[in-house]
Amino acid sequence: MKINVNQYSLSPAHLLAGTKGSYGFETLELTFSGEWEGLGKKIIFETPSGKTVSKLYTIGAVDIPAEVMKERGKTRFAVVGVQGNRTILSVSGTLDVLDTLSDADAQESETPTASEMAQVMTLMQTAVETAQSVRDDADDGVFSGNRWYVGKALTGSGQTVSYSLEGARVGDLYLNSDTMRLYRQSAAGEWSLIGCILGAKGETGAKGEKGDTGATGAKGDTGATGAKGDRGEQGAKGEKGEQGSTGAAGADAGFGTPQATVRMLTSGSTPTVSVTASGGNREKVFSFQFGIPRENHIPKYSVRFSGSSMVGVREDDAVGMVANVAVGSAAVTNDFDRVPFFRRPICCCTWNTTERRWRVNAYRGESGFDWYGAGGELMYECTPFYYKADFSGSGAPSYVSVSATPQEGYTLAPMFKNATDKVYCPCFHLSEEAGKACSRAGKDPLYGSLQTLMTKVRTFDASAHTETAEVFFSDLLLQWVEFATKDFQSVMQGATNLSYDNTQIVSVISDTQVIVPDSFRVTPGQSLGIGTKPQGGQRSDSVKVSAVEHDTENAQKTITLATAVSGMAAGDYCSARMYETGTAALAVTGASSGSPVSNTDGLHPCIWRGKENPWGSGADCISNLLVGRSGGGTTDDPYIFRLYYLPKPEAYDSGKLTDDYIAANFTVPSVDGYIKTLSADSRYPHLFGPSELGASANTYISSYFYRPKNAVNSVFTGGNFSLGKMGGILFFCSHSPTGYYTYYAGRLYLDR
Repeated sequence: MKINVNQYSLSPAHLLAGTKGSYGFETLELTFSGEWEGLGKKIIFETPSGKTVSKLYTIGAVDIPAEVMKERGKTRFAVVGVQGNRTILSVSGTLDVLDTLSDADAQESETPTASEMAQVMTLMQTAVETAQSVRDDADDGVFSGNRWYVGKALTGSGQTVSYSLEGARVGDLYLNSDTMRLYRQSAAGEWSLIGCILGAKGETGAKGEKGDTGATGAKGDTGATGAKGDRGEQGAKGEKGEQGSTGAAGADAGFGTPQATVRMLTSGSTPTVSVTASGGNREKVFSFQFGIPRENHIPKYSVRFSGSSMVGVREDDAVGMVANVAVGSAAVTNDFDRVPFFRRPICCCTWNTTERRWRVNAYRGESGFDWYGAGGELMYECTPFYYKADFSGSGAPSYVSVSATPQEGYTLAPMFKNATDKVYCPCFHLSEEAGKACSRAGKDPLYGSLQTLMTKVRTFDASAHTETAEVFFSDLLLQWVEFATKDFQSVMQGATNLSYDNTQIVSVISDTQVIVPDSFRVTPGQSLGIGTKPQGGQRSDSVKVSAVEHDTENAQKTITLATAVSGMAAGDYCSARMYETGTAALAVTGASSGSPVSNTDGLHPCIWRGKENPWGSGADCISNLLVGRSGGGTTDDPYIFRLYYLPKPEAYDSGKLTDDYIAANFTVPSVDGYIKTLSADSRYPHLFGPSELGASANTYISSYFYRPKNAVNSVFTGGNFSLGKMGGILFFCSHSPTGYYTYYAGRLYLDR
């Protein structure tokens, strides 16, 4: 079975491995893209029973381990590449092992897969045997004509180095004695790099125990001093002899006895087998590396928070990783891009109503991809991952860790129903096309109450809903680890400093241009409602701003509208709306996250790994959370507020707290304030929310909580276009499910 490993993906990712017990017939042959060049490779298998088996990958096919073929069902596997501190982990694939045809056909092998150490020793022995074979070939004259040069003149780290060496011929070899780089002359004056024969430095071994002190030997007698001899006389200079004739060609010196050394792995290094066969004036060196992560080591990426600090400390495989965000089309370094479950490619998708699943039509960069809906809805693809988090104590979370593979104490992220199926999430806030909800660029986001948004999203499908607590929580886990901070706005602010309030038009230039006070914060790409009343939209409910020209002398600005609005007059109101969808996604092309322009002023949208405006522009409606009130509201019987969780969001019914909802085992505050502690329900960890206030914009969570004010309250997260530092995580719980606001937005989700 052939598999292409293209950077982080596997193609095909799902294979039929044959029948149970058929060990020895099923093999994997892998072909790697250029990103894997120079890395040592291994394949990690995880059987349905949870057993983990590792196989080093060498050239050729790899037998599927007997342990895998013994178990019926889907075995997960992934490919790991290692070189020094560099690690690549592919997405996981599956091998489907079927039942045997009959009991008589079962030929179950009892041969266990060798340990990684044993596999290394086998490779070493093979290398020694290879070197011995080369020695024999040399003794037989196979290599006659290849000459060796040793020196320090030939340098360079490229694949081809130019250097003229008198007498050198094509096929000759050159060893730089300083760098131990080995070159072969491939053309006149051109030397091709073969490799480096210098093995990776091994770690210092453990200090041995101190030996016993030996017995003191007897002191010997001092010997007598000998007499100084006389200096001899200088001999006479001899006469110059005649030049002798050329001698016969000497026999091939051959190669010496091959030697092999092995440097075994420690964390962050690559073991090397180096075999040298030498003798006379020639030598043949074989050096190859293969990566073996720590025995049964599975990468995990972690961050730890302490005290009131918003900034965390990276731990485990996240140590030393950086996560930069871009401005516009700039390319930046983000080490998390090489971790498969952090990479979330954008794609055009179609919902298959029969299979109840999203089908990918084209990925970004492929033919058929279209931002505006020609290829389907714009979604980003999420790969399953596991997490471990500590929500105990004040200031929680204090620790967050994520991994591609289950480990002790880790749980599958709640947005995934299983460990194999990917989840597709909308790139953009909910918009509308021909009366039907959609996720496409170039649209004005729909807004309103929780009830309104749930009604609108169901125009796409009867079971559609907005974002869930499961998705919101899963995204937070990755954001905490990637940015190592609880203050996401400090990394990428998003549009949170725009005007929520409205302003009156000073004068009308034309049906596409008006003059307003300069104090009204508005930028190109943002939308406005224009009407005769504050927050109204009688003239136009939503029109895009195409340009803004400042008149500082008169403290005014001229707003140019993308489309004409008839009937506008001085005194009409301009009211802030959200940004047009795609404003950030289409501008940020060189990185996984960023903003179209500077992300420090809070006037522009942002995108994080395919999710446009995770905070800012509009607050996101959470479809399966409500806040309910109990108590009488008196001194003796104060109000108590709890989060209520709906396991099936498609069962939402007009914001009513039905018996389908589950109450959280912690309470939320009854006042406004910056969040100090987040608590999670022990039964449903993604049922989480603020439990303690008392922080500030620069401590702990650095996001705000708006207290519930009604018997039943909706939950919006992320922050809207006017909240500034309050946004980021945010819990907006002060309005009823029917409360209608221009900064409340939703997203299109469908569950398989």
